[in-house]
Amino acid sequence: MTEAKPRCVAALVIGLLALALRWRAVLMRPVDYDEPIYLEAASQFASAIQARDGPRLLDNRHTLEHPPLVKLLYALGTLAVGHGQAQLTTARAISLLFGVLQVALLALVNPVAGFFLAIHTMSIKYTSQAYLEALPAFAALLSIVAFQRSRPQRGGLDRWLILSALAMGVTAASKYTYLVTALVLVPVLLWRHRRSLRTAALFMAIALATFLLLDSQLWVDPLGRLLDSLLFHPAYSQSQHVVSQNLPWWQQLHYLSHSIPWHPGVFLFSWDSAIFALALLGLPLLYRQRPLYSAWWALGMVVLLIWPTRWPQYTLIIAAPLCLSAGTLLTAAAEWLDEQTGFVRTLRTLAPDYGFWLFGALVVAAALVAVSYVQLQYARQMAGWTTYVTRNSGLPGDAVRSLAMDDEGRVWAGTQRGAACLEDGEWHVYNAANSGLIDDLVRAVAIGASGRAWFGTDHGVSLLDGEQWYHYHTGDSGLLDNHILCIAPVRDGQDAGAVWFGTEEGASYLREGEWSSYTPENSGLPGGRVLSIAIDAQGRVWFGTWGGLAVYDGRSWTTYTTQNSPLAYDTVASLAIDDEGRIWCGTLDGVSVFDGQTWQTHSILTMALRFNTATALAIDRLGQVWVGADLPVGPIGAAAMWDGQEWHDYSPYFSGFRRAPVRSIAVDHHNRIWFGTLLEGISVFEGFQIDVETSE
Repeated sequence: MTEAKPRCVAALVIGLLALALRWRAVLMRPVDYDEPIYLEAASQFASAIQARDGPRLLDNRHTLEHPPLVKLLYALGTLAVGHGQAQLTTARAISLLFGVLQVALLALVNPVAGFFLAIHTMSIKYTSQAYLEALPAFAALLSIVAFQRSRPQRGGLDRWLILSALAMGVTAASKYTYLVTALVLVPVLLWRHRRSLRTAALFMAIALATFLLLDSQLWVDPLGRLLDSLLFHPAYSQSQHVVSQNLPWWQQLHYLSHSIPWHPGVFLFSWDSAIFALALLGLPLLYRQRPLYSAWWALGMVVLLIWPTRWPQYTLIIAAPLCLSAGTLLTAAAEWLDEQTGFVRTLRTLAPDYGFWLFGALVVAAALVAVSYVQLQYARQMAGWTTYVTRNSGLPGDAVRSLAMDDEGRVWAGTQRGAACLEDGEWHVYNAANSGLIDDLVRAVAIGASGRAWFGTDHGVSLLDGEQWYHYHTGDSGLLDNHILCIAPVRDGQDAGAVWFGTEEGASYLREGEWSSYTPENSGLPGGRVLSIAIDAQGRVWFGTWGGLAVYDGRSWTTYTTQNSPLAYDTVASLAIDDEGRIWCGTLDGVSVFDGQTWQTHSILTMALRFNTATALAIDRLGQVWVGADLPVGPIGAAAMWDGQEWHDYSPYFSGFRRAPVRSIAVDHHNRIWFGTLLEGISVFEGFQIDVETSE
């Protein structure tokens, strides 16, 4: 067996590893900051292509600071699958493809380096989302690899040099920052062909022609638009948005030397610090063996340190040479060890193809270790948890959208197949066929005064009062809309017994048989779609809507949006009020807390929550805040808890094997935490269970 075959097999296996890790990130990670921006550009390109509107295609200056090639690829994906979640997933898959190709290519150069790049968290993150990094990162590496393979040809370019020039043109047409490779490669090219500059001129002509051909933004006004694009970056680096971040000059060193902390549980390996340390130690060796790559890394590092805009994705311009430096050091260490022990030479006498079989054995061993580790982690996750699903209980449906606890300690659940009550270990099911429930799809459940159970459906409201059922819908009551999203009974004060209903059109209020309705047109509601309602100790009613937060004190309204307050996002999906009277707002971009005077926001950068989409909130009997979240583009959920000092991640239980978006959270008398999930029924955590008599 030749040396090339085992290396190709190694590259294939490492590429599959990279694929698995990046696809995991595609499914588990939230929408990142710039993804909507690039997808909007892709949508505009797709619209122009679909309409066959050439002028509109060429005049699209959306994100003019970056060439359009990657955005055009995303546009083709948009044309294939449409908009919405499918567009995001497809764009991420396109990015993933080039990220995996980069890993496989580096593995051909050095398998250990390819492995390091495969598990590198920063590389995984930015080559598995709809950013612009993956294609230029791959093209830049391809340009260097092909250049290294080229051989001088009399009077022309060999195929490797042509491929290198084409790859450099693709790099330029994808994102300018990756042209740091050109700053390294072109001087070497000129020196190598100093006696015949015709070869160097042909190379640069091919690269330039490729760039101009693929950058449709320049076709109308090449020089003017190129200057606009390039001059944008210095101006942006001095903008208020960048300056306000106040990042230190060594920030990029911090990014490179630490694994990503922002998405707990997404990355299976956290070896970035070790990779960086090995890369530093291996740089002298890399310089001796592959000087072009060492120059790439050194020059790229200088650029990262001096450039004022210090976003983490910029570190990918040197991820490949960094991993190659670390891989070169370990490869040299293995060769030295073989020289001292003769271990590999002994294997060679036993099996000529030792390299291939040794690598295969290592892969199998690593797979067994990984499987064992995952099983162990799963067993640990299950400790303290109980699950109710249709296959192991009398729960009527696994899509549990709402949970409520009554004064008797019974648990009420609203599912897609009716409502259910857990009493003495047995589920009692109520549906349209066996009871007076108006519809089987129950989106909201609440327990009001005297233990009356309210059920909100897509066809109105049902009330179970003892054994008697009552119904309310737009045809026979003052209910504003039949699509009920949330219910909040008033249990204390002079309005005890009244009930608030959140609908798609606004809020309805029922008190002693009289109905009142509130919409954005006749009240201070900032949005018609009322997603959550909470009532504080003063009797004020808080509304989380699709357009912001509002509070009604019975006389006047106060509205909070991102325009007039530090509210994290205008879609407030969930609300909870703690013992200090603070309002916790779960939004689609983090959790905002309002104490009546000041705001504090917990986002994915500061909290142990994998996604910013906080769909459920609850306060337990110890004052701990529980947050449930949902990934917008996949069936994956997450959960976290704030103990007053720090966040604790409970996401592995929902995001590992179960893939269960959290839709509701409730706390029982014993402080057990009940999670209603969209796919996997109800999960109950007993880790903070308390004795009721002792606690009282």
